[in-house]
Formats: sequence, C-alpha cells, structure tokens
Amino acid sequence: MLHRFREPIKMAGISLGNEYQAYKMDCTEQGDDMRTAAGLGPCNCCDYFITQGDAAVLIEETKLIQGYKNLKEKHRDLPEDIRGKHVDRLIRTENRLKAYGSLLVLCRLAAVSHEVRLLLQMKKYKFWLVVSDASTHQDTRFLDDLKMQLKRELLSVLKPAFVQTEAIQIIHTEEDLKAKLD
Repeated sequence: MLHRFREPIKMAGISLGNEYQAYKMDCTEQGDDMRTAAGLGPCNCCDYFITQGDAAVLIEETKLIQGYKNLKEKHRDLPEDIRGKHVDRLIRTENRLKAYGSLLVLCRLAAVSHEVRLLLQMKKYKFWLVVSDASTHQDTRFLDDLKMQLKRELLSVLKPAFVQTEAIQIIHTEEDLKAKLD
C-alpha cells in the first residue's frame, strides 16, 4: 500500500534526488492522497514521513520566513508588539495541527493496512520542520525561538513514551536535511 506514496523529497519545490525518498502524506504527483487512503477527508498534515530505526519522522517542508512576513502584513492592523506574538502563535498552531493531523492519518492508515501497522509498530515520533527560505542570522534566531516554543507545546501533550528525545527539530539547509536522511 505505501509504495504508491513514496517519492523524492522536495525542498523549495526542487527534488533532493531519488536517493532521498519519503512517503508523501498529502497529494502525490500521481494524485494519490494518504489522507483519503486512511478514510479521512482533507485535514492538516505534514508533507512526508519516513522511518529511521525506532522512529517515524514527520517532515513538514515550508517557506516559513515568507509565510511569517505574509501573516505580519495580513495582520498589519494590529499593534506591532501584539502582531508579532499573534503571528508566532498562528505559526505554532498551524504546525501543531499538521503534526496532530499526521498522527491521525498514520493511526487510521495503520488501522486499515497491516503493512503500515507493522512498519509503525513500537515507533516513537519526531517532527522535522524544514524551512527552505532561511538565509540570515535573524532568520536563524527566529527559528531557534520558534523551535523552543513549538517543542514546549508539542511535548506538553505528546508524552515521552510517544516521542523521542530531541523529537522536534528545525532544519534550514539542504545539506542538513540530507545529512539527517543519510
């Protein structure tokens, strides 16, 4: 069942190559949608998942810096000090929903597929936020702060028996992502 969702990982729309593949959780290039296969409608979920040893890794690839700027512009009617906190909260909420939605998709898929159930059995989970448009020191500082806040929120409901230590990571270079996938 899962073979139809396997495809090369893309970062900023560019394939990392056939040696870096994962299971696409939302719509694949062939039109297959893991959410539909799990018996769900459209829901927030990560872009990919892979397994590595005793972990299942949820991977969300995003142009987060541009998204942050767009949200700040969209909410420009708010005072600056409130706007920044509001946009930070929106980003954390969106990524938390994608992580939870991905867990739901995998849980439902495991319920209907013996192959998936065996693959995910006894796995702990990790969440990698792959930011494809971080380029400045200020971007890196923003991502470090986001990581701490996102980690605190996700780990407040996902217990240690369910997630691995260092479960939440933010990756912002192609080289870092490839190193983690190797």
